[in-house]
Amino acid sequence: MLSPSENGVSVEAPAGADVQTVELENLLQDGESIILAIKPSSWFVLLISLPVLFIVAGVGSGAYLADKLFGYESIPLRLLGLVLSFIVLIRIMVASFQWLARLYVLTNRRAMLICGIMKFDVAQCPLVDIDETILTATSAERALAVASLYLKMNEKKCEPIVWLYLAEPAKIQKTLEQAIHQAKRGPI
Repeated sequence: MLSPSENGVSVEAPAGADVQTVELENLLQDGESIILAIKPSSWFVLLISLPVLFIVAGVGSGAYLADKLFGYESIPLRLLGLVLSFIVLIRIMVASFQWLARLYVLTNRRAMLICGIMKFDVAQCPLVDIDETILTATSAERALAVASLYLKMNEKKCEPIVWLYLAEPAKIQKTLEQAIHQAKRGPI
């Protein structure tokens, strides 16, 4: 069921399953246990869609102003409005699927990012290879009380892992740092 790849592990899901129903135990090694398994904040959908939303708002506003200020009556505002609304709808749907297909998992040995709906890609790194955890938040993220957590690896042994748009980011960072400290200390 698992097949190692250069950037992590790929897992084939049964038909109709989503990332939340993947049996995480299949990804675990002997003696490994799950400490944390979370999804991004539901604000993920809005925050990941913001660039498209701003572009659509700019195009729509520009067309409206061009029509009203310069009298370009040849611009079909209703049709443009429908097309722009359709673009926004599609982007929100895609972002919703991206949110559904994302899971952040912390075990007593590894940090993982699992993405996918039918086929799961797993980015992972042993906790002993993580040098630092860095919380970052844009002004929009701070306003929504979310942040992203970057896992800085030593000597580039693993691909970088970023847990995007976490709710309660400080609590999650503390849990992750405790697990890293415990993993580096070794078993009791």
